[in-house]
Amino acid sequence: MGNQRFLNKLNAWNIMTKIGKKRVRLSTLEAGDYFIFPNLYGGLIGTLIECSINATVKWVNHPEKPKGKKEVISSNSEVFRYHENNNNNK
Repeated sequence: MGNQRFLNKLNAWNIMTKIGKKRVRLSTLEAGDYFIFPNLYGGLIGTLIECSINATVKWVNHPEKPKGKKEVISSNSEVFRYHENNNNNK
């Protein structure tokens, strides 16, 4: 139990180093951008496919859905922009 808690904290720390400091609405991102819901399932990462009234996203690490499954969610959702590599921070 203690090991799992330690790994969860390391994972959260790694995620927090890759996200921005301010929340943005999903509708402000461009297609292909990665985003993260840090409080959902311990940090749920997705890719924006398209956005209009609703946003179509593809989940990268959803624990209950297959990798790459598309889903429609609200474009007003507040997320953090996620940089897959540190090279994208430039």
